[in-house]
Order: sequence, then C-alpha cells, then structure tokens
Amino acid sequence: MRHIRAFILLIILLVGGYILLTSSSETPSLITENENFIEEQIQGMSLDQKIGQLLIVGFENPHLDNHIREMITRRYIGGVNLLARNVQDKTQITNLIRNLKILNISRSPIPLLIAADQEGGSIVRFNFMKELTPQSKITNATSAERVAYIRGGELKEIGVNMNFAPLADYVTSTKAYLWPRVFHGTPSQITEWTEAMLQGYSRAGVIPVLKHFPGYGNVTPDPHATSTLLNLSDTALEIHLSPFRELIRTGDVPALMTAHIIIPRVDSRPATFSSRFMEILRNEWKFEGVIITDDLEMGSTGFSEGDAALEALKAGGDMLILTKTPAKQIAAFERLKTAVIEGDISEARLNMSLRRILKLKANL
Repeated sequence: MRHIRAFILLIILLVGGYILLTSSSETPSLITENENFIEEQIQGMSLDQKIGQLLIVGFENPHLDNHIREMITRRYIGGVNLLARNVQDKTQITNLIRNLKILNISRSPIPLLIAADQEGGSIVRFNFMKELTPQSKITNATSAERVAYIRGGELKEIGVNMNFAPLADYVTSTKAYLWPRVFHGTPSQITEWTEAMLQGYSRAGVIPVLKHFPGYGNVTPDPHATSTLLNLSDTALEIHLSPFRELIRTGDVPALMTAHIIIPRVDSRPATFSSRFMEILRNEWKFEGVIITDDLEMGSTGFSEGDAALEALKAGGDMLILTKTPAKQIAAFERLKTAVIEGDISEARLNMSLRRILKLKANL
C-alpha cells in the first residue's frame, strides 16, 4: 500500500508539473546564481550538453520539426532564434514557444533561451504586436524606456525571454546599412537612450542583448552578404566604442552581441573572431556578461560555419548563433566536439562560458 501511495504521489507531481508548463508561457528555472550550484551543474554535464549550451539555432517551420527536436533532445542547444518563417499569428507562436520549452525541460533542467530580433521598424519578427517603434524615431530616454518596457511585455506574454536589441552603433551617414535602425544622436545621447531601453526590457522580464559591438558605423555593404571593413582613426574609434564602454560600466548589460566588422586599427580579423576585441571587453572594461556572436552564417565571417564557431569560441565568445541551415548547425556542433576531443580547445574553456550562460539563465 505504501508503494502505491508513493506511485500516486509521483503521478500527481508529474501531472502538476506538466500543467504548470503548459499553462504558462514561461517554464520555471531549475538553476540559481549560486556559484557552487552552477559548478555542480557543470560537473554533471556531458561534453555534448556543454557544447549544446553554447549554440543558439534557428529552424525552418512554424511547428516543431524533426531538426529542432533533434537539436533540443540530442544536442541540448542553449537557445532558439525565431525568424519570420516560424511565425503565423499570436496563438500559433505562443503555442510553438510553449512546446519548445516543454520539449527542452523533458531533457534538461537548464532553461531554453527563446530569442528574436524585435527591434521595431523594419526589423520585427512579430508583426501582430502593437509596439513597433523603430529606434530611429526615439529621441529621449523616457520614450526609450517606455518603448522597451511595452515591447518587452508583449514578448514576455508569448514566451520570448531574450531580445536581440537595442543597438548602440554610432551611425552618421544616411547611406549606412544601419541608418534606419539606430538612434540618431551624439554618442552621449546614444548611451543614455540605449541604457533606458536596456532597463525597460529588463524591467519587463526579457533579457536584452546590446549590439553590435564594436559598431558597424557608416559601412554601406550588408554584412549578411559580404565582408565589411571600417577604417577609423584613433579618435573616431574612441567615439564608436564609447557607448558600449559606458553602458558596460553601468552594469546594466547582461549580454552583448559582436559584429563581424573588421577595424584594421585594432585587428585584421572581424571583431567576432578577434581576441584583441574580447580582451577589451573582458580585461579592460571588466565585462562579465554573456558574449553572443552575430549569425555565423553571415557572409562577413570569412570562415565556414564549423570553423567560425570554433574561432569565435577561441577568441572569447560564449554563445554562437547559427540561424538558417540545419546541416551547418550540426557541422558547427561536431566541429566544436572534435576540437575538444583532439585538444584544440579545452573543456575548461567551455566551462568558463557555461558559468556565464547558466548565471544568465538563472534569472529566467
């Protein structure tokens, strides 16, 4: 009889947990910021689980397809990047996100990042949302904080917990690739308005990702298609870097996205793969948050996707985005795994990134 009661209690707990998962857009975090607990989590992870947590991937359909199921259940990915191809309407995407989280929690106690580029203006993934103001139309901190807070609330409602925004790129040319998407102000104004947006998103319960460090500036080519180079003097470089530096000093930046921009004044490699730029972030500016690459399938990386993932990790990145192609995502995973097995990169290096990732996820 005692065994029967215990079995019934277990069923009640499992059913209750399932109801909790399916009745809410958020799943409860099963990790904490406690350093000892995080270390225990890391020590208990397999190599596949560790590598998977470094990846943020996309998938092709508005439903759970075989590829994303495999990436969650067999490769333990850390996050999903939603694009327009995944979205039909509010009900559909809310259900899809809930199903992604349920599938993840069935395999791992570590929450899944559900991320998107919902900047407003021309860069949106959820057209049904009401707050679609572009950054270029925001001219004060009050409006910036309000826009981010309302937008963050809409994202939170459907289950998105990370937004790849706001932008702190300093752009002065109307012909620049990023002109329609950025604040049009002085570096100090950009810093003030960006900080307000960071706070707005955080207050709404969504993790903001500051981008695109160190800034695309006035480049005109689309970095999704081709390599991009920005020639700057020492003075101009300081101006471009100043918003990022000052924002990091405030402590309001939980995560930052790197740009595949070559700035010869600093390095001949794109910033995403530049150990020098990562040294600036970690050693000079003391940034302790998560460094996320821009999409490694972009034409401006200069590497194959597998090598790009490895080179970004070697340089100092933490999470690696591969959005569009299933085969390239799997290739990146396998390239990283092989590199660890063969000693090209140490498991201790993986653990450094995992500590930051798990600390970030503890706040979900």
